[in-house]
Amino acid sequence: MGLSFRNNTPDGIYLAVLMYDPSCPGGDPGQPFSGHGWYRIEAGQTREVVHGDVGDYNRWWGFEAESDAGAVWAGEFTMIATDEAFSHCYSLGVSGASARPIGFRGLLMDDDYDDYTVPLVL
Repeated sequence: MGLSFRNNTPDGIYLAVLMYDPSCPGGDPGQPFSGHGWYRIEAGQTREVVHGDVGDYNRWWGFEAESDAGAVWAGEFTMIATDEAFSHCYSLGVSGASARPIGFRGLLMDDDYDDYTVPLVL
C-alpha cells in the first residue's frame, strides 16, 4: 500500500514527490512539506515512492516528473531542488550549481485511499 506512479510513456522518467512533513517549518501554519527526488521510473514500469496508507497520512501531496524526451508534468507549487538526489523541507530550498525551481502538481487524496497510483501519460 502506498503512493505509486506508473510510467505510460515510451521514455524513462525522473520523479520528485512533495509530502507533508511535520518536522519542517511551514509558510502556512500547520502545513509544512518536504520534497524528495529523484526516483527513476522506466517506460511501462510502476514505482511505489511512499509506503503506507496515503489517505490517512495526509490528504495533500504533490509530484513533478521529467521524461528523458523532455516532457514535464509540473504544477504551481514551486520549490528549489537540484538535479542530484534531494530530500529537504519545502520552505528551505537549496543552493548550488544545479539548483533550479521545480513546480509540483498538487494531488488531493481522499482519506479512504489506502494506496493510489498516478498514471503518467503524454
